[in-house]
Amino acid sequence: MPTRRGLAMGAGAVLCWAVGRLLGVSELYVVAVAAAVLPLCSVAMVSLGEGRVSHRRRIPGARVTAGQTIEVSLDLRNDGRLRTGMLLLEDKCPPALRPAPPARPRFLVGGIRPGSTATVTYRVTAAVRGRSGIGPLEVTTRDPFGLARRTRGYERRNELLVYPRVDDLVGTAPPGTKMGAGGRRRRLDAGTEFHTVREYRVGDDLRHVHWPSTARRQQLMVRQNEERSTTQATVLLDARGHRHTGAGEQSTFETAVSAAASVLVHMEAAGYETRLVTTSDRRPTASMPAQRHLDRLAEVTLEDDGDLRASVERLRTTEGLVVMVLAPAPPRPAEDEEVQTLLTRVRLDPKVALVCGDERSDTLTPLLEASGWRAANLSPGVSDAWARATRPPRGAVSA
Repeated sequence: MPTRRGLAMGAGAVLCWAVGRLLGVSELYVVAVAAAVLPLCSVAMVSLGEGRVSHRRRIPGARVTAGQTIEVSLDLRNDGRLRTGMLLLEDKCPPALRPAPPARPRFLVGGIRPGSTATVTYRVTAAVRGRSGIGPLEVTTRDPFGLARRTRGYERRNELLVYPRVDDLVGTAPPGTKMGAGGRRRRLDAGTEFHTVREYRVGDDLRHVHWPSTARRQQLMVRQNEERSTTQATVLLDARGHRHTGAGEQSTFETAVSAAASVLVHMEAAGYETRLVTTSDRRPTASMPAQRHLDRLAEVTLEDDGDLRASVERLRTTEGLVVMVLAPAPPRPAEDEEVQTLLTRVRLDPKVALVCGDERSDTLTPLLEASGWRAANLSPGVSDAWARATRPPRGAVSA
């Protein structure tokens, strides 16, 4: 298609032809013909030089962590029979993926021979958690004079799931949550640990018959096995929209999401089964690998119907460690009904609370500590808050 410059030259050709005819100046006819032919030649050059270009975008993986920089590669292959002209490439990136300078990933690629491939690379930084897409790619062919161009858009996009930032935490858990404490033991005939023997029941696997006990008691006895004990860590994310403050990456909600992700990853690495609960969950959630939790945290949003009191009631029968990542305290926490629920209704032990907000104005953490919580403010950072919340009391001897 002609550019504005090409259209202006075409209009100039018509004008020169009209003036030459009006004034009888033959030289203007030559200028008019040249001005008309050049844009036409440019259009033909662009059409022939575009060729059949296919592309492939390569990224390291479909999941990255906020703050991580990845390298994107674009492979362009000329599937036509003619050499392509000069190609201008522009790959679309959302604001959540910040390209390295220049601000937009734009590249100029020289002619590609038939059957050959040209590769360009650029870097982007995953700035915000969530689901983002790279692409589509636009390839523009232009003539040297800028009189004609042709843009071809490709629909292919590569999706990235950006996890929240995960900080390295020091220490495993508060005293009293060693492996086996607060754990769950389930008796299963296919378990791995011997528990006891019992009388045979119809349907039992004969391979589990315990012959010494059978001979001693003169009746069939079978082994009753059980699984090894496992310790569970449950993380409650306070996602109540009316409690969190700020917007974007600096909001207290993003701090809470990052803290929840860090605790889940850390506890799984320590050998714990992990559960993630938010203030809008209506049903108990099952234990899952930390990566499944990160998939969920990548797209979690603020909740208008979140109810902290209902969440606390559902966790009353929870076993193992409970970590609550709480929104900033209300103006008068001692008079708030939801805060009173935390102070009086949570009988779990141990229990950890990480509170968002400014440490200087935090009035919730002292109330929680006075009620038996191990609490810390997140304003210095997740790692520092976790270290302060999980350190043994003075004079305590670690097991």
